[in-house]
Amino acid sequence: MYRDMKIAALVPAYNEGKHVDRVITTMPDYVDYIVLVNDGSTDDTAEVIKANLTERCTFVNRGENRGLGATLVEANQVTLARTDAELMVIMAGDAQMDPTYLPALLDPLVDNTCEFSKGNRFFSSGSLKGMPRYRVFGNIVLTFLTKIATGYWSIFDPQNGYTAIKRTTAQQLDWEHIATDYSYENDILLQLALVRARIKDVNIPALYANETSTISLAKTIPSLLAVLWRAFWKRIWTLYVIQSFSVIVIFFVLGSLLTTFGLVYGGYELWKIWGVAPLSAAKAVLIAVTLIMGLQFLLGTLILDIMNEPK
Repeated sequence: MYRDMKIAALVPAYNEGKHVDRVITTMPDYVDYIVLVNDGSTDDTAEVIKANLTERCTFVNRGENRGLGATLVEANQVTLARTDAELMVIMAGDAQMDPTYLPALLDPLVDNTCEFSKGNRFFSSGSLKGMPRYRVFGNIVLTFLTKIATGYWSIFDPQNGYTAIKRTTAQQLDWEHIATDYSYENDILLQLALVRARIKDVNIPALYANETSTISLAKTIPSLLAVLWRAFWKRIWTLYVIQSFSVIVIFFVLGSLLTTFGLVYGGYELWKIWGVAPLSAAKAVLIAVTLIMGLQFLLGTLILDIMNEPK
């Protein structure tokens, strides 16, 4: 137990025969349960896990490869069904999640300052030395898009999979409809937003092994953008229409309509008279006022949404 609370470590593994044994053997003694899910590995991952199983281990050996997200969803469901762990933490099977930082993730949950904690590699610039620059840039862009989609404006590094969650919060999430691909980390933030869970970032430096990423950016990025797009609209509809009909949605609708009208009408008028005659003063004023009012409503939407983040 950790500070009188039972802990479960969820370990997804795919072709991690060279590393998964270290994950098991270096797991801190205060971790009560280790739930390992082999995602149809084609190497000796299953055999290595079996050779290192202890009494606190639960092993799910899936023959079919379904992806990281599906593996994490299953690990969470198995943990909720087969253990009485009060806190659940993700520990990747590639040994890239240093157990030294596990207390930093667990303490905010035990102290009840949040319901979900996650690693953030961007607290210290030095921890990013091993991360390729294109991944740093991509993470920054995805962070901003995730903020818009989920409403968690104070978090960073949403792709960080080193996370911990309270059992009571995990039980509220719709595990049957969480993304089962590499957008899992982003989609679970939406689920947390819908139950108004508090999130805290924890400073955890990046740790990279001598491995090459197998993620296909051409397939992952469109899927991830689609998940964020759906997440945004689902959050707005659920939180600001169904549950409360907040003034936020009124500001958002007015801002969107006015801004769209100003851009479309202004563009049309400029195209129509381009190189022929100057735009009339009346039309110019109408376009300018419409755009200014629309942008002000959208800015008000942004400010109110930031203020509404679960604290």
